Amino acid sequence: MRDYYDYLDVDVAIEIISHLIGENTLRELETTNPEEIKRLEQETCRLLDEREQIYKGNREVINKVLTVYGEEVKKEFKKSVGKESEETN
Repeated sequence: MRDYYDYLDVDVAIEIISHLIGENTLRELETTNPEEIKRLEQETCRLLDEREQIYKGNREVINKVLTVYGEEVKKEFKKSVGKESEETN
């Protein structure tokens, strides 16, 4: 049964990091500030490296993505859901 949860952790970590990579790419396209673009490109490269480590089964990176980045994405999601419900009322 533990194998199932390991695969589930990997799957969720990939989804989280893919979301962050997509968000960074969007920000890169939206900004004209060269310094901000460079910062976002570096961050995207770091995220891509971490994604590769997830695929290799690096538990430390998987746990980091699930706990640290997962909380960031959760907060972001809650904000967007709150805004949507305000707009529909």
